[in-house]
Amino acid sequence: STQLKGVERDAIRLYELIWRQFVACQMLPAKYLSVNLFVGADDIELKARGRTMVFDGYTRVMPPAKTDDTLLPDVKKGDKLNLDKLDPSQHFTKPAPRYTEASLVKELEKKGIGRPSTYASIISTIQDRGYVKLENKRLFAEKMGDIVTDRLTASFPDLMDYTFTAALEDKLDHVAEGDQDWKDVLDNFYGEFKTTLERAKEKDGMRPNDPTDMPDVHCDICDRPMQLRTGSTGVFLGCTGYNLPPKERCKGTKNLMPVEAFANLDDAEGDDEAAEVKDLMEKKRCPKCGTAMNGYIVDGGLKLHICGNNPDCDGYILEEGKFEVPGSDAPTIDCNKCDGQMELKTGRFGPYFACQNCDNTRKVLKTGEAAPPRMDPIHLPELKSTKHDDYFILREGAAGMFLAASKFPKVRETRPPKLAELREIKDKMEDKFQYLFAGPDEDPEGNPTILRWSRKKKEQYIGSEKNGKATRWGVYWRKGEWVEE
Repeated sequence: STQLKGVERDAIRLYELIWRQFVACQMLPAKYLSVNLFVGADDIELKARGRTMVFDGYTRVMPPAKTDDTLLPDVKKGDKLNLDKLDPSQHFTKPAPRYTEASLVKELEKKGIGRPSTYASIISTIQDRGYVKLENKRLFAEKMGDIVTDRLTASFPDLMDYTFTAALEDKLDHVAEGDQDWKDVLDNFYGEFKTTLERAKEKDGMRPNDPTDMPDVHCDICDRPMQLRTGSTGVFLGCTGYNLPPKERCKGTKNLMPVEAFANLDDAEGDDEAAEVKDLMEKKRCPKCGTAMNGYIVDGGLKLHICGNNPDCDGYILEEGKFEVPGSDAPTIDCNKCDGQMELKTGRFGPYFACQNCDNTRKVLKTGEAAPPRMDPIHLPELKSTKHDDYFILREGAAGMFLAASKFPKVRETRPPKLAELREIKDKMEDKFQYLFAGPDEDPEGNPTILRWSRKKKEQYIGSEKNGKATRWGVYWRKGEWVEE
């Protein structure tokens, strides 16, 4: 450890982890005894089930993995125990915890589905196709995922069975080992699958994902009634005029934002699972089938409750009124660019405030407050883009400042700005960025410095690059000066 002075903390922790793992694998395993402990207190009998440690073994250098077994003290029959503290508690049955990416991989391994080389593609595919979403490191099923699973399970029960994939993996192993012919494996599968597929394509085969009519909600463009549609991008309202001939077609849509995005469910204090159960109990019930309904906000002025069995059930409830963001005293705020008012809207990326007079927008933070205003883009015609004879614009985004092509999105080119490039426009930049110019234009090795964003620390810092690649050097703004870390 004395040789690791000056090394990054994460590198030291990684070294210690490898060292402990190596030493532990050379040691004897720990030994435990399963114990049922009965304690009598007057007429009450208390019971605890767990285990006691007989020999610590490798756990002396490597802490044991967390298990459901409780480690009990080593007591003997007849010993008197002192009551230190009494914690009365009441437990209710909880649903199984939601999968994380890691726990889902463990479940795939347990059921024999996939291989280590395919786990990453499985996790990314179900998210890219909109079947699940990742929030707070947990996977939540999306509406499209529920519909696809329900339709496929009804039409292809054998194909959707967990044992099918595992059994097919075994057959492929036999093919690789030369015990089976791959053509025979495919013929046996495709013969039955073709019949099932043709049956699903028939008129009364697989149930379609039909839109649900919403006669009480009208299109802002043509005033026709809207329809609830479910796609890979989520749930939204589309105009019924979309099915008309091209010359009469209306492509009007309205975004629907789940109420949970405003309720800040992920940041609720206490147990996340308990918060989900509480949220489920507070949902309205469908007037047609009694199923829990999903709540959505329509541009801050309407609240739409849709049956959880949609599109198979067309039940819905529409509430009118002004919906306010938690933590906000009013549904509108003053615009920071003009004299207008910014009202609450919902979009595909969440709730935001949009000005009624200009094109200014501001995101809504998880606290319910509007995000701080961002710097106006600064055109830099002298900084030429490498594509299509374009130039760069300096912008401020959620991940700090960056240079983007002026013809974006037609020209998709972005890069971090060099500090020396920004000195030419120092007078045009806001006061909150003037501290940047106290930094160096070169690192100790003479490489040009660039502005970078630390996702871990959520702050702007100055790094450097060599031959177009970022180096490991960097300085951070600490107590009025740039300090190397």
